[in-house]
Amino acid sequence: MKNIEKWKKDLLIKWVVENKNNPYPSEYIKENLARLCDLTKKQVSNWFTNARKRNLSLMDDSKLLRRRKREKKDSESSSRCFMYTQIANRPSVRTEKLLSLTQWMSPD
Repeated sequence: MKNIEKWKKDLLIKWVVENKNNPYPSEYIKENLARLCDLTKKQVSNWFTNARKRNLSLMDDSKLLRRRKREKKDSESSSRCFMYTQIANRPSVRTEKLLSLTQWMSPD
């Protein structure tokens, strides 16, 4: 489950944070979370076991928010770099017109 989608992980983390005094979901809650996240109940159970080992239940809301903001900022930064690279590597309209004019003028 290393490649779990961010929104699924956020939903599970939110449950742990909201229930940090007792981070042991009932079978009913695991089934509902599994259905919501399109995961198996076993995957959800394993995720909670690992989360407790990682002490996610001790993580307070402010730490979670800071972590999510940092991840979002990193993600936006990388997408801006990607867009800039795409724009920088794209020939401008002026360059395209000049090339087509040059090709039209050059003898074959």
